[in-house]
Amino acid sequence: MKQRYEARLAEWEEEKKKAREDFRRELESERQRHLNAIRQELDEERRKAEVVWEQEKSEWRRHTEEQALLLGVAFCARMLSRLADEHLHHRLVTLFLEDLRQLSGEEKESLRRNSTGAELRGWSAYPLGEEERLSLSRTLESLLGRPVELSIQVDPDLIAGIRLHLGAYVIRANLHDELEFFSHG
Repeated sequence: MKQRYEARLAEWEEEKKKAREDFRRELESERQRHLNAIRQELDEERRKAEVVWEQEKSEWRRHTEEQALLLGVAFCARMLSRLADEHLHHRLVTLFLEDLRQLSGEEKESLRRNSTGAELRGWSAYPLGEEERLSLSRTLESLLGRPVELSIQVDPDLIAGIRLHLGAYVIRANLHDELEFFSHG
């Protein structure tokens, strides 16, 4: 009986040892499963953080570029305002007239068709001389194929040059509008 008891005790010790080993393996397996789940969550969070970081970086870059562009335009506007004079203004008006004369037949036809009965209004950075007014009127009459009544007001905000509104069309050759165009990319 003692032998059976000792044998049973040895078996029981083996069973405990096996049960502890099974428990240890199961515990290790569960630990690995949780670690893997945590690693996957961390990887997913890292990927999300990288996406957010890239978006923020892109937004910051876009904002910085926008600010740089606005600062550049402001600098150019100040510099051009100081440099602009009547000579530059008259040169821009001359270029404006040359550009109007060189419009394609299709562009001229579109202007004629869409300006019938439309009021012709204009702004100039400096007062136009009589010769410029006459040249502008003749060019517009030739372009539109009808007599025009030209009303030009002085607008120093244009810095130098001219702007015409002809119905739905706005025709520009001035520094202010060019700078505004560049500031909006």
